[in-house]
Amino acid sequence: AVATVNNLGLVSAVSAGSTTITYLDVNGCQQTEVVTILLLDDPSFILTPSCDGGTATITGLSGGTFTFNTPPVDAAVIDPVTGDITGGTFGTQYDVLYTTNGACPQTSTQLVTAISQDDPTFALAPTCDGATAVVTGLTGGTFTFTNAPADGAVIDPVTGEITGGTPGGSYDVTYTTNGACVATLDLMVVALASDDASFTMTPTCEGGIATVIGLPGGTFTFNIAPGDGATVDPINGIVTGGTPGATYNIMYTTSGACPVSSVESVTAYSLPLAPLAGTDATYCTDDLYADMTSNGGAGTFTWYDDAALTSVMGGSTTMQPYDLVGVNTYYVTETMNGCEGPESMVTITIQVCDIIIPTAFTPNGDTYNDIWEIVNLDNVYPNNVVWVYNRWGSLIYQSNPGQYSTDPWDGTFKGELQPVSSYYFIIEFNDDEAETAKGTVTILRNN
Repeated sequence: AVATVNNLGLVSAVSAGSTTITYLDVNGCQQTEVVTILLLDDPSFILTPSCDGGTATITGLSGGTFTFNTPPVDAAVIDPVTGDITGGTFGTQYDVLYTTNGACPQTSTQLVTAISQDDPTFALAPTCDGATAVVTGLTGGTFTFTNAPADGAVIDPVTGEITGGTPGGSYDVTYTTNGACVATLDLMVVALASDDASFTMTPTCEGGIATVIGLPGGTFTFNIAPGDGATVDPINGIVTGGTPGATYNIMYTTSGACPVSSVESVTAYSLPLAPLAGTDATYCTDDLYADMTSNGGAGTFTWYDDAALTSVMGGSTTMQPYDLVGVNTYYVTETMNGCEGPESMVTITIQVCDIIIPTAFTPNGDTYNDIWEIVNLDNVYPNNVVWVYNRWGSLIYQSNPGQYSTDPWDGTFKGELQPVSSYYFIIEFNDDEAETAKGTVTILRNN
């Protein structure tokens, strides 16, 4: 060993070991002694970070004591023998002091920063039967159900995708990282609710009309293809071209996020039967025509005067035939629930009968035979003119052309009732095929 002695007699060693030194004592006498030189303790150590602090490894003289050089502000503690720090906070720095306990104690300090905790953050996007997961933190962890679901839902431990669940069902998911400092995160997700495919069908005469109660914008189809010519509009669900009384099954499929289908049936209204239209009849033009009478169900009746059923006469149980000379055909239908059934037919014949010229009448005010009624004259000869003369040849009555029945002779002249007598008449038919009629008519008194 190499040593030096200062003037005070103190020895400084360059290296450890025994050495002999010569020195003068206080009395000036030379002295010789063997001195053992000791080295300072080695307090070196290293700190390795952990999740909640760190671990110490002594590289110098072991057996010393560890303490915090700067007291921590969290709950971290340090083992004085091993130097392990526990109970600390992720990512926090700790200042550690190591003091040896050898012949020449020494101290040293080290800083260590606890490892940051894994980031377990993730997001769940709901689907119709569960959800899909997206890890936004540390990937490579494991997904599990926090609480086992009561339905048949399953979760993929790698991707976190939930399948086989119930629309609208709630699921709790846990993601656990597999890094240095494992962390977990729990999230809940509610699966998307199924679309509402509810709708109703209202019957019509040839099918039905759909009314969407749930989610609009879906598509209508026949659930069972009909055997007739019925068609369904895919947009509005209206069934047309069907058979009265037939039943149709309609399916509605939504077009939302979670499509579903529902089926409704509709039975088209049945057509009422053809009503009875009455009995065919024949009348003379001057007859009183009886009403045509229908007899059917509880619906409403419509009368037509054409076979195409386009010219409506009216709507009632009875109908008066037109005053038209010839064979006239009329039709009647019954309508129920807006459905018009087949028609029934009745024929009314109106014919021109021969004119009848009475030879006498009794204008006495008893309302019986008070006028000279020439039957069918205006109907048969629409251009006729009637003249009546007294026995002296004076004109006492003249009709307007074709209007005798509206103002027949009542046995008066200028308001005075003419006496009992025979009167001469002339009837000009004004028809190329009919000759002028002439004769007498007698006024009688019937007291």
